[in-house]
Amino acid sequence: MHWFWLLCVALFITHGHAEESMTTAAHDARTLLVDEQTHFVSAVAITDESLGAVMAYEYYAPCFRGQDATDLLYLVLPVSQLWRRVLATSNMTVTVAVTSSPSMNVVDLRHAHLSRAGRAEWNPERPAWRRGMASKNRLTMYGKMHRIQGNETDMDQLAHCFVQHHEDARMWIPSSEASPHTAMWMRFSPSSVYYVGGFGDEHRIGNIDMAAFRSAVPGPNSPESSQRVRFQY
Repeated sequence: MHWFWLLCVALFITHGHAEESMTTAAHDARTLLVDEQTHFVSAVAITDESLGAVMAYEYYAPCFRGQDATDLLYLVLPVSQLWRRVLATSNMTVTVAVTSSPSMNVVDLRHAHLSRAGRAEWNPERPAWRRGMASKNRLTMYGKMHRIQGNETDMDQLAHCFVQHHEDARMWIPSSEASPHTAMWMRFSPSSVYYVGGFGDEHRIGNIDMAAFRSAVPGPNSPESSQRVRFQY
C-alpha cells in the first residue's frame, strides 16, 4: 500500500493542482448534495470544550429552494447524544461532511463515457486506483443548525420531501403517532465549504466561493462542459 501513496505524492509534485475552475468545483460540490449515490447520509460533528467532539451519521434531505437551496433538512431526535449536544449550545455551530460512494462500481461521471446502450461506464484508460474513494469528490461544510418553527414554513411539505429521500424516516417524523421519541426539524445553513474534488492533478482542492456555491445549478454537466459524459463508439 506504501507504493500507492508514494505514487499519489509523485503525481501531485509533478502535476501540481489541477486548473479546474471555481465554477466547475462549485457546481460539482452542489451536485454532490443531491446525488442519490450518497444515500443522503452525512457526518455531523460538534465540539464541546468540556466533553470533546461528538460525531454521528445522520440522514439529510435537500428540500430547500431559491436562495436557501444549499441548506439541508435534518430530522432531529433529542434522544441522540449528538442532537442533545447541538441543542445545548447557544449558537448550534456544527460541521457537516458529505462524500461520494466509495464503491468502485459506482462510476464517477466526471471520468466516464456512455456505452452504446447508454450506460455510464468508467473511461477504459482510467486505472483501477483512480476509481476508488480517493479519486472521488467530498466536501466539509461549516455552519449552524436552526430549529424550524411551524410558522416559518409548510411543515407537511418538509416532511413529505424528507420521507421521499428516506422512506423509513416516516416512523419518526414529528407528526408520527407511532414514534416513541420526540422529534423536530432543523435546517443546516453552511457558511463555508472545504472541497476535495479528488486527486489534485485533476480536480480542485480547497475552499469554495460561497457565492458560486449558492448560485450553482446541480446536474451531470457543469456550465463549462456542455456534455461531460460522452458516448463511446
